[in-house]
Amino acid sequence: HGSYFVGDEGKAAWNVNDGQTGGFLVPDPLYNQIIAKRNIASWVRQVPCQYFETPADHLLVPRESTSMTDFVKTAEAGSYDENEGTVTQKDLIQYKYTKLTKVAEEFLMYNGTNWESWFANALGRAVAGTENTIYTTATGTSEPEGIVPGATVANTTATTDVILPSELTTLIGNLGSGYNISSECALLMANVTKWYLKGSGGTAVVPFAYVQTPQDGDFFGYKAVVDDDLDPYTTASAKCVVFGNMTYYAVIEKPGMVIQRNPYLYQATGQIGIFASIFRGGGVLQAEAFYYLTNKSS
Repeated sequence: HGSYFVGDEGKAAWNVNDGQTGGFLVPDPLYNQIIAKRNIASWVRQVPCQYFETPADHLLVPRESTSMTDFVKTAEAGSYDENEGTVTQKDLIQYKYTKLTKVAEEFLMYNGTNWESWFANALGRAVAGTENTIYTTATGTSEPEGIVPGATVANTTATTDVILPSELTTLIGNLGSGYNISSECALLMANVTKWYLKGSGGTAVVPFAYVQTPQDGDFFGYKAVVDDDLDPYTTASAKCVVFGNMTYYAVIEKPGMVIQRNPYLYQATGQIGIFASIFRGGGVLQAEAFYYLTNKSS
């Protein structure tokens, strides 16, 4: 097949003329399975977050604001201590995320691969990538609230590019004992950070800091979930590790993904439009349930 210049990579309609956007999938002979890339699963699907499904555009979640104080010792016939505590609410708003793919009529006729199943898988991986981004760093203003903006600063490393076992335990120790339940808690970090920590193994003083414990987990009995939307430990001033009770992060969604095929909109140019959309929202339900470790500035 001939080829033409694609002005904006990743935004050309699927066709039979250009190799990268379809031509490589129609020559003969051809291995008829597309070799897909691998993407990390969405981190919120690997930990016990709270999940809400609703057709509405938002969901109000009531939450405790001020805890009730302890009971007060009272003498016989003495006055009761009055304290009611307070509540507030978290407004979890759903936002629409979309993707348009164009396919040439010729490509659909001549394609000899598993393009349809590959395409469905690719959309699923794109959703995971979208979730990782919005649930990690989104600001909460006109978009979901990511876990990092909703968390509280814990401590800062003493040296750039170095995370000591004592600094990781300090991060973990910032989480109050009421929240620090091993089955509900996890660490989030980039893949390179996780394996750097695995390889460092501690210091000369604590040579076996990361030896597997009876509680299992990756570090001190806690699971470390890979989230490459967090900056690695090599980035100065980065919020590189998050720790918290994951049941206090909420994900709201409309069930499933809507995929619509429109054969008419681009018919004049012999193309078919495939429109995919999802609705997602999320946020931290209690800020005191999450802390992050900051890398020292350079």
